[in-house]
Amino acid sequence: MSNPDYTELLELASDIIQDKKVLKLKVGGFSMFPYLVGGDLICVEFCSFDELRIGDILVFKSFNNWIAHRLINKNKIENKVLLVTKGDSCKYPEMPIDEKTFIGKVISFERKGRIIRFDSNHRKFINLIFAKISQWVPLFFVYYLKVNRKLKSFF
Repeated sequence: MSNPDYTELLELASDIIQDKKVLKLKVGGFSMFPYLVGGDLICVEFCSFDELRIGDILVFKSFNNWIAHRLINKNKIENKVLLVTKGDSCKYPEMPIDEKTFIGKVISFERKGRIIRFDSNHRKFINLIFAKISQWVPLFFVYYLKVNRKLKSFF
């Protein structure tokens, strides 16, 4: 029996989420730094577009990849809702996504054995703040990297 290719695996995972199941995925990359970092485990579940709020972290299809970025705006154009997302450490937002490319919403993440859920009012507020200041986060990310390098050179 041959192994399914990557596209088939993503379709299977999407079907699992659509069936109201929660899927745990490992984060790669730094686009959501400092909130999510490579190696974090995220739990993704399906929800309707109406349930999404500014600040939520969404998972969506982009070509043959899945991306987890923060919802920063909702636009309604000709009775069609489009979602604008952006990685916290990215300079610019992604192309707007629609229901066809939307996979699910991140409901929690796990880092070093600690689980952080997003359903508390405290976490919803933090997510909203990140969405509102998202244009400034890349500047802090660059500053953090520079300071971190300088500190490492001293030790």
